[in-house]
Amino acid sequence: MKLPSDNIIDFYGIIFRQADNNIEDCNLFCDLFNSHYSRRVDELYYKWQYFETPFPSNLFLAITRTGELAGCYGYQIKDTCFKQNIAWAIDIIIDYPFQQKGLFRHLAGFAANKVNVFKPIALCVMANLRANFAHVKGLHWRQISIFENYIRVTSDLSLLEHKSFQFIPAQKIKNEFWNKEIIRKSPSIICNKRSNDYLKWRFLDSPWYKYEYFYVVRNAKEFGYIILKIFRDPQSRISFGDIVDMMWIEDDPIAIDQMVKFAITYFYRKGIHHATIWLQGNSILEDVGVKLGFSETDQKRYFSCKVINNCYEWLKDHRRWFITMADSEIY
Repeated sequence: MKLPSDNIIDFYGIIFRQADNNIEDCNLFCDLFNSHYSRRVDELYYKWQYFETPFPSNLFLAITRTGELAGCYGYQIKDTCFKQNIAWAIDIIIDYPFQQKGLFRHLAGFAANKVNVFKPIALCVMANLRANFAHVKGLHWRQISIFENYIRVTSDLSLLEHKSFQFIPAQKIKNEFWNKEIIRKSPSIICNKRSNDYLKWRFLDSPWYKYEYFYVVRNAKEFGYIILKIFRDPQSRISFGDIVDMMWIEDDPIAIDQMVKFAITYFYRKGIHHATIWLQGNSILEDVGVKLGFSETDQKRYFSCKVINNCYEWLKDHRRWFITMADSEIY
């Protein structure tokens, strides 16, 4: 969605505006991103992340009078299981010569003002340490939780298969029954709505990774899904198996245990020595993961938010959120 183009030019000659779907803005963004991160982006990522989403997705640019990209700040407006919008901040970068000069605060304020048209109940970010500090100390957002990557070896576990469970590879998204069931059974939990269109965009259409998507069937009835990917660290070149997303219709510890064991064994059979997962986003998953021997690492993401609608102050309680790796920025 193209927002009204009331650009500002009063921050030391820097123009703030929304990015367009053209090669010039694409190149500006990709060059800036690739100068800050070892993971590379290209035109496919740019279009997928901002112009091919099933929800509003906007990237805001800070451009100097000489055409340099001084910084960028993106927002994606995602529907939740409560049918209320949350604005997730992504791709937050201030180029080195412009850091510590107030640009971040002004650009973030411009972006937040722009997305008010979508009436989000909160602004959220899953940030690295530096970006989290900028949001919490600079913008006075509330830090909700810290997510560590949890890891375990794959070589000492084989799936103790229950005959009542099946894991069926899927090439397409076929229904969203779990969205309705998990909400009905856990009405106090908020999560990004996993619609068919969202899952297709996030996993099947991703230009960055190949995801493996499995339906979980229990006693011949659909129970949920699990999504996995193999990630190769661009610096160490070591491969890890990421348990990216899981959804289920009932908090059954045996079933969740089987799902995680299946993922570990799947990675082992692929020759991947370590499996990783986020555990803090759901209590039953955390309990199962710890019992299976996952231990936390030093790799962290910081979850912070600013509540816009006072009726949703309870969003500041980390226990009210269902979050997986799929809800993070896709670095």
